[in-house]
Amino acid sequence: MESPPLLVSQQLWSSVEIILEHLKHSQQHQLIIYKAKLALHHNEIDQAETLLTQLIEKVPLYGEAYDLLIEIYCQQEQWPSALIWAQKVLKLTPAVSARALVVADLAIKTQDFPLYWQTGRTLVHYLPVWGHEWLAIVKRYSDLFESHFFTTPNRHQALQHKIVMKALFLLASNRLPEGQTPLLRALGNILLVRLEIEIQTKLKGKRRLLVRLGAYLNQMDKLPDEIILDMLPLLLLFGENYLYQAIIEKLSLLDKEKTTELKSAMDAFTYLEQQLQSARELQLSQPQQALLVYHKLLEQYPVATEVHLGHLECLYQLGYFNNHYAVTSSIKAISAMPLPTALHTRREHVLNQFNLIAPKFEYESDPLQDHDSYVAIPLLDQN
Repeated sequence: MESPPLLVSQQLWSSVEIILEHLKHSQQHQLIIYKAKLALHHNEIDQAETLLTQLIEKVPLYGEAYDLLIEIYCQQEQWPSALIWAQKVLKLTPAVSARALVVADLAIKTQDFPLYWQTGRTLVHYLPVWGHEWLAIVKRYSDLFESHFFTTPNRHQALQHKIVMKALFLLASNRLPEGQTPLLRALGNILLVRLEIEIQTKLKGKRRLLVRLGAYLNQMDKLPDEIILDMLPLLLLFGENYLYQAIIEKLSLLDKEKTTELKSAMDAFTYLEQQLQSARELQLSQPQQALLVYHKLLEQYPVATEVHLGHLECLYQLGYFNNHYAVTSSIKAISAMPLPTALHTRREHVLNQFNLIAPKFEYESDPLQDHDSYVAIPLLDQN
């Protein structure tokens, strides 16, 4: 005879029913769970709830009963009831990150933001410190708020979340091994920039992203897959094609399942690269036509570094030195930020043509040092 767990997993409910009938007087805790699942299968919601609450009263440390009861309330969209039980089981098992994430999710659904931020502290306090599992946990936690925020933007909530996330990242940096902190900072910077571009300008968001990624700009492929995938939509938003090309080989090695959702972004970058290549070829013999291509690209990518560099190069070739607005707007879009070496060299050349000096940058060690500073990430360990 097959075991109840296997039958339940295969949803062979008639067989489960037969076995439970033979064991109907058994008080084994796991069998009560199966009875509750069978009741759910027959849409006997009240019966399932009764079985589980009675089991919890008898065995208050039986976490699986809480989990199933929470699942039932969530299916019925009874968020407050689900939250009550989720908080109870989290108090019993604070180190179980999946349960902390459930509380955080329900806090967002009930718009209890203080509880959401408080749960983040619990989550970070018990982060697994080895491997990259913590990356997915922290990302999932922030995603819960972002999914709410981008649906119903609220500047005050965004600023509060930004402050809380900085505090949580600092707390996490004290818990994680030293070798993990550069990745923590990279993830933190990406999450913060994503919030900033909703409450500030694209240019400021791009500037912060490049400054905070500073030491990775020439070795983007050294970043973990989770961070690269999380950063890709930002790179597209800012039109940073050069950085995308630096990670395209690594993206090609990822599971198709991981990149399916980002296919539209990857296709958009393919088109952007084609347009940039076309403009670069036109610059050699038809700078006026190249300028038109750059103008069109600026409509879609108003802060893209390579587009503005090409735009400035065309203006110089055509002798449009007196077009003050066109020149200054493009210079502004490539200033006050670090760039990969190839683009930095190109920027120096362009600015020298206009008798300007390219900026230099000194990277601070802590990307979350204060609320508004532009800070870069420390150099990767080369060992």
